[in-house]
Amino acid sequence: MPPARVDATVRCPAPDSHLVEVTLVLPALPEATERTLVMPKWIPGSYKIRDFGRHVQDLEVTNAAGNRLVVTRTRTDGWTFRDPGEGRLTVFYRVYCRDLTVDTSHVTDSHLYIHGTTCFLYDEACRGLPWRLTVETPRGWGIWSGLPQEGGRKGEKARGIPKDKTGRAVFVADGYDHLVDCPVEAGPGHHVSKFRAGGKHHRLVVWNAPLDVPWDQVTDDLTLLIEETGALFDGLPYDHYTFIVHVAKGHGGGLEHANSTVLGVDPLHLTDKKQYETRFLPLCAHEFFHTWNVKRIRPSAFIPYDYQTEVMTKLLWLFEGFTSYYEVPLLLRSGIIDEENAYEVLAELIKYMELVPGRHKLPVSDSSRLTWVKLYQRHESNINTNVSYYSKGAVLGFVLDAHLRERGKSLDTVMRHLWRHYGKKDKGVDEDALPEIIKAATGIDLGKKLHKWADLAGDLPVDRACRLLGLDIKREHSDDKATLGLGVQLAESELKVTAVPDRWDTPGGKPSHPHDVPRPHPIDPDDELIAIDGWKVTGKDLGKHLNNGREAGDLVQVTLFRDGRIRNVDVPLVEKEPDKTKIGENKKATAAAKRRRGQWKKSRREKA
Repeated sequence: MPPARVDATVRCPAPDSHLVEVTLVLPALPEATERTLVMPKWIPGSYKIRDFGRHVQDLEVTNAAGNRLVVTRTRTDGWTFRDPGEGRLTVFYRVYCRDLTVDTSHVTDSHLYIHGTTCFLYDEACRGLPWRLTVETPRGWGIWSGLPQEGGRKGEKARGIPKDKTGRAVFVADGYDHLVDCPVEAGPGHHVSKFRAGGKHHRLVVWNAPLDVPWDQVTDDLTLLIEETGALFDGLPYDHYTFIVHVAKGHGGGLEHANSTVLGVDPLHLTDKKQYETRFLPLCAHEFFHTWNVKRIRPSAFIPYDYQTEVMTKLLWLFEGFTSYYEVPLLLRSGIIDEENAYEVLAELIKYMELVPGRHKLPVSDSSRLTWVKLYQRHESNINTNVSYYSKGAVLGFVLDAHLRERGKSLDTVMRHLWRHYGKKDKGVDEDALPEIIKAATGIDLGKKLHKWADLAGDLPVDRACRLLGLDIKREHSDDKATLGLGVQLAESELKVTAVPDRWDTPGGKPSHPHDVPRPHPIDPDDELIAIDGWKVTGKDLGKHLNNGREAGDLVQVTLFRDGRIRNVDVPLVEKEPDKTKIGENKKATAAAKRRRGQWKKSRREKA
């Protein structure tokens, strides 16, 4: 009797067509039934409905005798047919893959990147079954995945590393969720580094790798980061781990998986030392921390994942925000970057949060729940109605850590408690559980403070947190102080308005009530600016025109195009928000604050 498993095959006979051919062999059902195979609508870690089924074409289903079944597309994400219950079925279809992001599949003549949620149909009858995946690419291509290879044993075969470049590899997965959590990368010319860290096997697989990168240094840095993070959680929770890196101009972002990550980077993030330390390494730290926080320590709403609809949780400020915060102490503790660069990363997180007017309108818990229509569906007024749970969650993590350290505890203790009592047990974190979790881990009741910080809109006590850790924070203007109206943002190629941040005629320039109406502004998004007081302006000299003997409160006449017609409008200048945040050591810090900072920076590897 055939095994009760799903056999999947992915082929790319013509990579430059950007098409992959997928064949699924489904095990026999005991009786005839109507079935609907669906394609996920979103991918865990990227909270946006993407309707991956739109890339599916040429689908057909045949029975054991080779006869085609009638298939009807009954949903945007689903194909329905009647399974006669007379044996195994074969499903064939093609998927178009030419979307270069870490969340989507991308196939060219130089590589194949397959993310399971974009390529593999499923139904509940086969979701929990074992899957066997065969990947066939042009001969000479290497194939890598976090999935174990079939017939796995200790060593390279078990870690999904083909021993030769035959262009073919066979992997196995415990179920559909395991399958789609392990992307597949393949290609003929990838850079591959293998290294050990924390007693486990690791790989760095780079597509489109720049030639002048000291890869030994990169793997040395990753080793320190891995071991420092592992020490925080008392060990690594996997047998092997793969860093998949896609290099392309303007590329960015990362996506976490249980034993791998996919990183999108610009070439300069690897070749420029400053960007390497403040862009690439923090990205690595962020995605690797997710190995625990969100992949194993998960909100209850994610157990199990529902791939066909939005899944809301108000805790993304914990699962994404705290992950962003830990970029700073982990890189600092590991010794990969110095204090100056670490504080720069922290200062950027704080600055980004404090420049967003929406922080006064939307609590970060609501920002988390509404990410499906806020962070991942941005529009021209988004800056006024939303605050990122990445940046505010990171700053909240910093503030919480400082408050815990004031009382002799730390956020590290809380994260270890979450791992031991939730992650290891595959137990979800309920929406309102964090205050009790913190109390159980530390003995400290911060319920009222957490409610204020997470469930109410407004600023966070950043300055006090800095003082508690013996740090000094300064907010300055990077250039001229006067600005058009409300801090108009401009596109790089032309003086076209992309957003108009709100300002209020209230004390402190912030709303005192959620229903307060912001000050009206005569400039609209998409306006194209031409002149100030009759003089032509460009992006380079706009600031000089605005600050030439003028100050906040003065009126200037702005000439602009709106909807194709020229207009003149009078705009009052306002003082620009400080857009340069610096953090450094406070020379006048108390002995207690200096001691707390020392503990905050101290490597946990020293205890191992």
